[in-house]
Amino acid sequence: MNLWKKQMKGQAAMDFMASYGLALIIIIVAVALIYIIGNSNNNVFQPSCVSYSGFSCGAFFINNSGILNINIAQNTGADLLIKGIACSTTPSSAGDFPEYGNTGVYNSIYYYPNADLANGINVNTGSSVTLELYCYNAQGVATQALQGTQFSGYVWINYSVIGTDQNETSLMASLTAIYTK
Repeated sequence: MNLWKKQMKGQAAMDFMASYGLALIIIIVAVALIYIIGNSNNNVFQPSCVSYSGFSCGAFFINNSGILNINIAQNTGADLLIKGIACSTTPSSAGDFPEYGNTGVYNSIYYYPNADLANGINVNTGSSVTLELYCYNAQGVATQALQGTQFSGYVWINYSVIGTDQNETSLMASLTAIYTK
């Protein structure tokens, strides 16, 4: 009878290891699948704005009509008069101006959904301003896409130091965003 009890205990141990072992294998496979699926989804990315030349990006988004809303701050050490801002999917061959749309980075109302830049905007050093502008694509029209589609482009700024007549146009930022409504 002693041998029979040992066999029953051994069988119980084997059943225990098999059931919990199988459960552990299922959990490991499920976690691995979740990891693989999550890493292979190319549509998941973080919007980013990399700024240059004394400027920085705050909050920004682009709607599905191609209007970029961007908060820019300036820390150039001087008070500036912003005379124009432009957004394009591609820089010119020299990289110093947009290839499409507002190629001269002008303040013409044609390039903006509202009249904010008609006479320029003063921005003191260390402060920020939120601007709206159209982003242009290779067809020379405002980019339009479905909500959730990725946008990549560049932003240029035309400004002068207050009290001087010298204009400067420079690449302000490169950005990626997701189109919203």
